[in-house]
Amino acid sequence: MQNLSLHSLPWLTYDVRLIKERLINFPETEYFVFSPYLGGHHGSVGLVAFSYQRTPSPVYSSTFDILTPDNARRVELPQPVIMGNNVLPVTTIKKLIEANSVALTFVPAVRDNKYLYYNVQAGDLGSPSESDYKTNPCPPATII
Repeated sequence: MQNLSLHSLPWLTYDVRLIKERLINFPETEYFVFSPYLGGHHGSVGLVAFSYQRTPSPVYSSTFDILTPDNARRVELPQPVIMGNNVLPVTTIKKLIEANSVALTFVPAVRDNKYLYYNVQAGDLGSPSESDYKTNPCPPATII
């Protein structure tokens, strides 16, 4: 993991084709879980996406997608930062992909409580603005 920097995190993109494929393969998905992923692309910290379903029995998908980092666009992080899983309900994911965009953009953000979360936008809006859709850090999963 050469040149791994935790002073800033890259924006990430999640290809909508992968999301649609995941929804077909796991039709009972209740939410998507995004876990930290270290050292994959260019020594950056990114995310992997799993799906979670409760029926017929509680299970996480056995496969995952790796979100693509955009190391040219990074967000400076306050220190310290608490990194953990982030979740988005499948209903939110479906609303976002209805926009017919090619990818979802995940822009890192940190609130006063130091938990890392992501503003999620359909497409590439070109700015790290606040989004109506935010991942929810888990645990505690109720702070945003």
